[in-house]
Amino acid sequence: MESWIIDLRYAARRLTSRPLYAALAVLTLALGVGGTAATFSLVRGLLLEPLPYREEQELVSFWNVFDWSEAEFMHFNRTFPGFAKASAYRKAGHSAPTASRPPTRRRRSSAAASFPSAAPRAPCSR
Repeated sequence: MESWIIDLRYAARRLTSRPLYAALAVLTLALGVGGTAATFSLVRGLLLEPLPYREEQELVSFWNVFDWSEAEFMHFNRTFPGFAKASAYRKAGHSAPTASRPPTRRRRSSAAASFPSAAPRAPCSR
């Protein structure tokens, strides 16, 4: 125990004699700890936590390189057996010109009226 205290005093003396090195060491440790915490938060939120749906194992998402037309969705909705509910949403962008500024690209999403009932966001019971 005594040698540990002697080592700690020696380390403190060395770090106070070189403050720039001490600051760099503390900054390196802080970046390492912060990066590890951020990475774990992302992994936990995206991979480890369950989805915020009641029965997430029953959710299915279909997508296409191109948008589904309304006629395609209606045909798909009627003729594809095995699904209790189906809904659609679309992400798109549009230009919004104003008198004082040039047009800017804005993101927007639209969803079918059945979307909230097909994918209810309810708290999971744990």
